[in-house]
Amino acid sequence: MVTAIISEEEPDLSFYESILLKFITKLKNADEIYKAFYINTKEAIDNEEIQNKFKHLKKELDNLYKILMVKRVETEGKLVSFDTLRTQKNINITSTLLNKLKAKIEKMENCFVVYRARGKSIKIDLIPVETDKIMKLSIFFGERMSVTVLQQVSQIFSKYEEKVSMVFTSGICQELDKCIYEVYIDTKMENLNEVINEIYEVSGVLEIDVNLIQLTSNT
Repeated sequence: MVTAIISEEEPDLSFYESILLKFITKLKNADEIYKAFYINTKEAIDNEEIQNKFKHLKKELDNLYKILMVKRVETEGKLVSFDTLRTQKNINITSTLLNKLKAKIEKMENCFVVYRARGKSIKIDLIPVETDKIMKLSIFFGERMSVTVLQQVSQIFSKYEEKVSMVFTSGICQELDKCIYEVYIDTKMENLNEVINEIYEVSGVLEIDVNLIQLTSNT
């Protein structure tokens, strides 16, 4: 018997049934696989065939275990029409994904939602947070954002890590000398000017735009 503990509130039984049926089919197609169960008999000591059958069975069992224990649902897709999006103006989250989010929230009461454009796509991030307000810093560069420059910015935030917590970052260059680095932070207002003043000292920084995002129950 093969036993695996699946810690899911809503397990996809059809998926597991499919995997197990494939496993059974593999064993049925394996020639004389039953000889693997003779491994603990005296005949198995010098019987290369029995040992090979056992190795084959063990390999299949190990592979089955790995498949069952891997988190299956890392992504989830849904197809909707643009007319539906325009009419409803919302995107529903399935109970499976909502349960995954709840498991990550722990004692956090709020969720920070980030929308970002990537080519023809709009990506959405849901990030559990404790704060009820987040500051968005849009840092404009007049030169290419090199690794060194980004490290300098990161070091500034690390310097204030007890007062400033980075929630989300994103950077893009429209051209080599036209770049923007967006940083969403959880910080107290009295610390903000210190952070901004130090960022202005980083090479290539032209402007820093600051926006306050507050908790709202509206969409």
